[in-house]
Amino acid sequence: MTKPAQPVKRKPPLRLYDRSAQCVADDVLLPFAFEECIMREVAESGVPAVHLWRHGRAVVLGLRDRKLPQAVEAIRWLEGEGFRVGVRHSGGAAVPLDSGVLNVTLMMPKPPGQLDFHDDFVQMSDWIADVLRPGGLRVEVGEIRGSYCPGNFDLSIDGKKFCGIAQRRQVRAIAVQAFVNVEGSGEARGERIREYYRRALAGAANSGYAPDVRPDRVTSLAECAASSAAGAHSEPVRTVAQFVSRWKQVLRQRFEVIETECRPDLEHPDVREKARQIRARYDRS
Repeated sequence: MTKPAQPVKRKPPLRLYDRSAQCVADDVLLPFAFEECIMREVAESGVPAVHLWRHGRAVVLGLRDRKLPQAVEAIRWLEGEGFRVGVRHSGGAAVPLDSGVLNVTLMMPKPPGQLDFHDDFVQMSDWIADVLRPGGLRVEVGEIRGSYCPGNFDLSIDGKKFCGIAQRRQVRAIAVQAFVNVEGSGEARGERIREYYRRALAGAANSGYAPDVRPDRVTSLAECAASSAAGAHSEPVRTVAQFVSRWKQVLRQRFEVIETECRPDLEHPDVREKARQIRARYDRS
């Protein structure tokens, strides 16, 4: 007797907002504001989403970075060097952004009252490790002392950090945000942030918060690929486009990915207003 065909298990849906092909040049808080709008949709629909974006030249500060004794002068220095500066509403400390840094945000619905988000950090770490596995690079998870924005979920290769992870919570949704140094010099980015802290402290005693940044503890995937001893058949990630392509493959293994136009766009009044609110609340705290 022929057995009845088993129903095909459908993958859950996920919306993908990919603006990584071009760098944002405007207010660096606009992508964060866009994500605030999308998180509301995620909470209402129950469908998770991913946002990919880059900024051409910016520094995103943590709240305590903004409260250092000479932070205003240090921010003016960054702006004089051509950097857009903003204070983000997720956790973490100062992070430099440029065309070689890919920002990856995973937004998921969460039941009210759920406080343990450890698994969400693990999920992001695992997916990024999956992206890099074909290149023969072994990703380690744990704080890298001397890196900028150090944390328990620093991602590193051979003791050098290439990615940090932070989170943002709403009542019924959470965003897990990763900045990934794909191209360029990790050390140059570290020098930039170390100089910010030098100017923001301006000789004042470090309260213990400002990280003691050692630029040689930061790297990029392109730099790791150049120095890797992986075999000839490995396929290391060297460019943002390669990372994005692999990332989409990883997502499609788990979800029915719906590539969605980035609406509302960054010029939408709702996004602009949300960015204004974030700046009013955090930038001048």
